[in-house]
Amino acid sequence: MRISLGVLLFFLFVTCVSAREEITIPALVRTNGQSSLTLGDILPGQVKSVELKDVFASYSLADAPRVGEKRVLTSQLISSLLRRAKAAKPEVIDQYNFRIPSEVTVENPGVQLPGQEIKQGLVSQWQAQCPDCRFEIQELSLPRLPEGSRVNEWSFIGAPPLPRGSFSIGIRVLDGNSQDGNGKRFWINGVAKIKRQVPVVTRNMSFNERLGETDVQFEFRDVTYARDAIPTKESLVGRKTKMTKAVGQILWQSDLAKEKAVSRGEWIKVVSAEGPLEISMMAQAESDGFIGDVVRLRNASSKQIITGVAVAKGSVELK
Repeated sequence: MRISLGVLLFFLFVTCVSAREEITIPALVRTNGQSSLTLGDILPGQVKSVELKDVFASYSLADAPRVGEKRVLTSQLISSLLRRAKAAKPEVIDQYNFRIPSEVTVENPGVQLPGQEIKQGLVSQWQAQCPDCRFEIQELSLPRLPEGSRVNEWSFIGAPPLPRGSFSIGIRVLDGNSQDGNGKRFWINGVAKIKRQVPVVTRNMSFNERLGETDVQFEFRDVTYARDAIPTKESLVGRKTKMTKAVGQILWQSDLAKEKAVSRGEWIKVVSAEGPLEISMMAQAESDGFIGDVVRLRNASSKQIITGVAVAKGSVELK
């Protein structure tokens, strides 16, 4: 009978403990604009009990940190206050199990700008400058505004330039307390990554080897720090490589051999296009030229000197 009673009491104890609501005290708490901290300030936001909040609010912890400062509260301090609260209000405290980290850091970041809104604004501005790019903001540091500030509006000072890794961008904040309506200037800093579709070789390429249609595919790759131009899909087929390339490597413009498109003395097809109308004629090259070069030509009929841009082997477009 004693054994049965002991087992029964044990299960009753376990049932009571497991029936309690568990509350985990967060390791990091942010506060702003108050002079002192209480146990109530470190309660997680999802706690709904007004009774528990009132009990916790009656136990003082420390002075609140100023803007930009932190306070570190030990688990011993928090536990000692919890024991006092339990002794005073057991009917409230005994309804919960509390999990307390070894330290609770309380920081006061001050009035903050809307970080997510600013990220979206930056990406939108950058996207307008590079529609084919994808942007990923990896870090964003926002300024601390003066205590008592009220953010009514914010705007970028000019169009944010495309980032090259790290960026620093001016921002104007209109404070609800401001009298002149001009706002105040601050700086936001961060790190961003840019991705674009670039040609990637699908097989090992040797020096001076011509590219076929299946030798290259376009993929989104990190081009944040790229200084070289990205060749177009149309300009790749038939071009020679200037160096060896392994499978998966990006093919930049400088990796392609520059081939002569026009030779001096050669008769060249010259095209002049205006809207849907296209006129072509033959002219003799007065100079050598590679694709993209401006070349001089002599008109076959009038003998006048004209200039154009070499766009392909044996083809020049008047500009």
